[in-house]
Amino acid sequence: MAEEGGRAYTNSMPKQRGFTLTELLIAVAIIALLAGLLTVYMFRHRSTARLARVSTELGEIATALSQYAEDNSYQYPVDTARGIPPGVEKYLSAGTWPVSIWPEGVFDYDNILHPGPGANAGKQIFQIAYRLCDTDDAIATCSDSVLFPNFTRYSAILYCISGPCIPHSEHPTDPAYCVNCKPKEQNY
Repeated sequence: MAEEGGRAYTNSMPKQRGFTLTELLIAVAIIALLAGLLTVYMFRHRSTARLARVSTELGEIATALSQYAEDNSYQYPVDTARGIPPGVEKYLSAGTWPVSIWPEGVFDYDNILHPGPGANAGKQIFQIAYRLCDTDDAIATCSDSVLFPNFTRYSAILYCISGPCIPHSEHPTDPAYCVNCKPKEQNY
């Protein structure tokens, strides 16, 4: 009891109890766990969104190449060293082509013969590839830690137009992902 101006009063305020160190550590741990789960979800979502966009654009380019071939006596354009062949852009929808979806990614049209060995040796291949990096980029930029962790500089996301598609003419057995192949045809 205390006196103030001749009156007695009691301090009726209960003592405030704070958080203990253990409670604070548990709260921080739960927040960190939730942040970690959110981060994993965000990376997965970003990677699957990129793959969906690549798949769509590869399909658009394949359709444009087929229209080009139809208008040119059913002859596909010659192979290009990264990029889309000249003359095909007029068959593509309006917009900027090619679009880089992964930070270092490039489209690559292939009109090549299968290098072999085996039953596919010498067979004609028409395909559109999307490489997560160009051949002169640092190898660290050539993969996606969520969907394609084992991709190399020569790996590709493929859209097969015709023939036994491969990731790269000089590295036909490197990992690849084909967006329009049947599961049994994906030997990557």
